Amino acid sequence: MQRITRACYFDLMLLQFNRGPFLLAEARECLGIDFDKWELIKDKFTIKESRYYNERLQEEIDKRKSYCESKKKGAYAMHTHMHTEDEDEDEIKNENKDENSGIRKGVQGEISLFDQFWKAYPKKVGKAAAEKSWKKIKAPTETLKIILINLEWQIKSEQWIKEAGQYIPMPVTYLNQARWLDEKAEVKNENNHPYRRVD
Repeated sequence: MQRITRACYFDLMLLQFNRGPFLLAEARECLGIDFDKWELIKDKFTIKESRYYNERLQEEIDKRKSYCESKKKGAYAMHTHMHTEDEDEDEIKNENKDENSGIRKGVQGEISLFDQFWKAYPKKVGKAAAEKSWKKIKAPTETLKIILINLEWQIKSEQWIKEAGQYIPMPVTYLNQARWLDEKAEVKNENNHPYRRVD
Protein backbone atom coordinates (compact mmCIF):
# COMPACT_ATOMS: atom_id res chain seq x y z
CA MET A 1 0.00 0.00 0.00
CA GLN A 2 1.44 3.37 -0.98
CA ARG A 3 2.34 5.81 1.77
CA ILE A 4 -0.42 8.33 0.98
CA THR A 5 -2.99 5.54 0.67
CA ARG A 6 -1.88 4.08 4.00
CA ALA A 7 -2.14 7.51 5.64
CA CYS A 8 -5.69 7.83 4.31
CA TYR A 9 -6.52 4.39 5.70
CA PHE A 10 -5.19 5.36 9.14
CA ASP A 11 -7.10 8.66 9.04
CA LEU A 12 -10.33 6.74 8.49
CA MET A 13 -9.46 4.30 11.28
CA LEU A 14 -9.00 7.25 13.63
CA LEU A 15 -12.27 8.73 12.39
CA GLN A 16 -14.04 5.47 13.28
CA PHE A 17 -12.27 5.26 16.63
CA ASN A 18 -13.28 8.79 17.58
CA ARG A 19 -16.80 8.97 16.11
CA GLY A 20 -17.87 5.40 15.36
CA PRO A 21 -19.01 4.07 11.96
CA PHE A 22 -18.92 6.91 9.45
CA LEU A 23 -20.88 8.08 6.42
CA LEU A 24 -19.27 8.42 3.02
CA ALA A 25 -19.64 12.22 3.33
CA GLU A 26 -17.62 12.09 6.56
CA ALA A 27 -14.92 10.03 4.83
CA ARG A 28 -14.82 12.63 2.04
CA GLU A 29 -14.46 15.43 4.58
CA CYS A 30 -11.78 13.51 6.48
CA LEU A 31 -9.65 12.70 3.44
CA GLY A 32 -10.13 16.03 1.66
CA ILE A 33 -8.10 16.23 -1.55
CA ASP A 34 -7.00 12.60 -1.10
CA PHE A 35 -10.55 11.26 -1.34
CA ASP A 36 -9.63 9.64 -4.66
CA LYS A 37 -7.74 7.03 -2.57
CA TRP A 38 -11.09 5.86 -1.16
CA GLU A 39 -11.51 3.42 -4.07
CA LEU A 40 -8.25 1.71 -3.07
CA ILE A 41 -9.13 1.24 0.60
CA LYS A 42 -12.92 0.98 0.75
CA ASP A 43 -12.76 -2.85 0.72
CA LYS A 44 -11.15 -2.67 4.16
CA PHE A 45 -14.40 -1.31 5.55
CA THR A 46 -17.78 -2.98 5.93
CA ILE A 47 -20.94 -1.02 5.17
CA LYS A 48 -24.07 -1.28 7.29
CA GLU A 49 -27.00 1.13 7.14
CA SER A 50 -24.97 3.57 4.98
CA ARG A 51 -22.14 3.67 7.52
CA TYR A 52 -18.66 2.25 7.05
CA TYR A 53 -16.49 0.58 9.67
CA ASN A 54 -13.44 -1.65 9.97
CA GLU A 55 -14.57 -4.88 11.61
CA ARG A 56 -11.35 -5.63 13.50
CA LEU A 57 -11.12 -2.12 14.93
CA GLN A 58 -14.80 -2.24 15.92
CA GLU A 59 -14.21 -5.53 17.77
CA GLU A 60 -11.36 -3.94 19.74
CA ILE A 61 -13.43 -0.83 20.49
CA ASP A 62 -16.34 -2.99 21.73
CA LYS A 63 -14.01 -5.14 23.85
CA ARG A 64 -12.42 -2.09 25.42
CA LYS A 65 -15.81 -0.49 26.09
CA SER A 66 -17.10 -3.67 27.69
CA TYR A 67 -13.97 -3.98 29.83
CA CYS A 68 -14.18 -0.35 31.00
CA GLU A 69 -17.86 -0.69 31.86
CA SER A 70 -17.26 -3.84 33.91
CA LYS A 71 -14.40 -2.12 35.75
CA LYS A 72 -16.56 0.92 36.39
CA LYS A 73 -19.39 -1.23 37.80
CA GLY A 74 -16.97 -3.16 40.01
CA ALA A 75 -15.34 0.03 41.30
CA TYR A 76 -18.74 1.60 41.99
CA ALA A 77 -19.95 -1.46 43.94
CA MET A 78 -16.81 -1.47 46.04
CA HIS A 79 -17.06 2.28 46.49
CA THR A 80 -20.57 2.26 47.93
CA HIS A 81 -19.57 -0.19 50.67
CA MET A 82 -16.56 1.79 51.78
CA HIS A 83 -17.65 5.43 51.72
CA THR A 84 -20.52 7.73 52.52
CA GLU A 85 -22.38 9.48 49.68
CA ASP A 86 -20.45 12.74 50.24
CA GLU A 87 -17.11 10.96 50.12
CA ASP A 88 -18.19 9.19 46.94
CA GLU A 89 -18.99 12.46 45.17
CA ASP A 90 -15.60 13.95 46.11
CA GLU A 91 -13.71 10.88 44.92
CA ILE A 92 -15.58 10.69 41.62
CA LYS A 93 -14.66 14.33 40.98
CA ASN A 94 -11.01 13.51 41.69
CA GLU A 95 -11.07 10.60 39.25
CA ASN A 96 -12.19 12.80 36.36
CA LYS A 97 -9.52 13.28 33.77
CA ASP A 98 -7.81 16.64 33.46
CA GLU A 99 -7.61 17.03 29.64
CA ASN A 100 -5.18 19.95 29.78
CA SER A 101 -2.50 18.18 31.80
CA GLY A 102 -3.26 14.68 30.60
CA ILE A 103 -3.53 13.45 34.20
CA ARG A 104 -5.99 10.97 35.65
CA LYS A 105 -6.55 11.57 39.35
CA GLY A 106 -7.64 8.81 41.65
CA VAL A 107 -7.10 6.95 44.88
CA GLN A 108 -3.65 5.71 43.81
CA GLY A 109 -2.30 9.19 43.01
CA GLU A 110 -1.72 10.93 39.73
CA ILE A 111 -0.77 8.95 36.61
CA SER A 112 -0.06 10.92 33.44
CA LEU A 113 -1.06 9.60 30.04
CA PHE A 114 2.62 9.34 29.16
CA ASP A 115 3.30 7.26 32.28
CA GLN A 116 0.51 4.90 31.23
CA PHE A 117 2.20 4.54 27.84
CA TRP A 118 5.61 4.08 29.47
CA LYS A 119 4.31 1.39 31.80
CA ALA A 120 2.81 -0.57 28.89
CA TYR A 121 5.74 -0.19 26.47
CA PRO A 122 8.18 -3.12 26.65
CA LYS A 123 11.43 -1.22 25.98
CA LYS A 124 12.32 1.18 28.78
CA VAL A 125 15.01 3.28 27.08
CA GLY A 126 15.25 7.06 26.55
CA LYS A 127 12.34 8.10 28.73
CA ALA A 128 13.04 11.86 28.60
CA ALA A 129 13.18 11.89 24.78
CA ALA A 130 10.03 9.78 24.57
CA GLU A 131 8.17 12.12 26.94
CA LYS A 132 9.19 15.08 24.78
CA SER A 133 7.78 13.31 21.70
CA TRP A 134 4.61 12.42 23.61
CA LYS A 135 3.90 16.10 24.26
CA LYS A 136 3.71 16.69 20.50
CA ILE A 137 0.92 14.14 20.02
CA LYS A 138 -2.48 15.60 19.19
CA ALA A 139 -5.48 14.02 21.00
CA PRO A 140 -3.23 12.11 23.47
CA THR A 141 -6.15 10.50 25.29
CA GLU A 142 -7.56 8.88 22.14
CA THR A 143 -4.06 8.03 20.88
CA LEU A 144 -3.24 6.25 24.14
CA LYS A 145 -6.33 4.06 23.73
CA ILE A 146 -5.21 3.03 20.24
CA ILE A 147 -1.63 2.43 21.43
CA LEU A 148 -2.74 0.18 24.28
CA ILE A 149 -4.98 -1.84 21.94
CA ASN A 150 -2.22 -2.29 19.34
CA LEU A 151 0.55 -2.99 21.85
CA GLU A 152 -1.37 -6.12 22.85
CA TRP A 153 -0.56 -7.74 19.49
CA GLN A 154 2.67 -5.87 18.73
CA ILE A 155 4.34 -7.19 21.88
CA LYS A 156 3.57 -10.74 20.70
CA SER A 157 4.60 -10.15 17.07
CA GLU A 158 7.45 -12.19 15.60
CA GLN A 159 9.52 -9.09 14.84
CA TRP A 160 9.37 -7.86 18.44
CA ILE A 161 10.00 -11.28 20.01
CA LYS A 162 12.97 -12.43 17.91
CA GLU A 163 16.52 -12.03 19.18
CA ALA A 164 15.42 -11.14 22.70
CA GLY A 165 13.47 -8.05 21.59
CA GLN A 166 16.37 -6.48 19.69
CA TYR A 167 14.00 -5.19 17.00
CA ILE A 168 11.49 -3.53 19.32
CA PRO A 169 11.53 0.17 18.29
CA MET A 170 12.94 2.67 20.77
CA PRO A 171 10.02 4.41 22.55
CA VAL A 172 10.87 7.77 20.94
CA THR A 173 10.96 6.12 17.49
CA TYR A 174 7.63 4.41 18.17
CA LEU A 175 6.05 7.77 18.99
CA ASN A 176 7.74 9.86 16.30
CA GLN A 177 6.86 7.38 13.55
CA ALA A 178 3.30 6.72 14.88
CA ARG A 179 4.10 3.00 14.93
CA TRP A 180 0.83 2.30 16.75
CA LEU A 181 -0.72 2.64 13.29
CA ASP A 182 1.28 -0.32 11.93
CA GLU A 183 -0.88 -3.13 10.61
CA LYS A 184 -0.80 -6.64 11.97
CA ALA A 185 0.84 -9.13 9.60
CA GLU A 186 -1.29 -12.25 9.20
CA VAL A 187 0.41 -15.64 9.53
CA LYS A 188 0.16 -18.32 6.85
CA ASN A 189 -2.34 -21.14 7.26
CA GLU A 190 -1.50 -24.85 7.36
CA ASN A 191 -1.71 -25.23 3.57
CA ASN A 192 0.94 -22.47 3.25
CA HIS A 193 -1.55 -20.09 1.64
CA PRO A 194 -1.24 -16.62 3.15
CA TYR A 195 -4.26 -14.91 4.51
CA ARG A 196 -4.91 -11.49 3.08
CA ARG A 197 -2.23 -9.09 4.15
CA VAL A 198 -1.85 -5.33 3.81
CA ASP A 199 1.67 -4.27 2.73
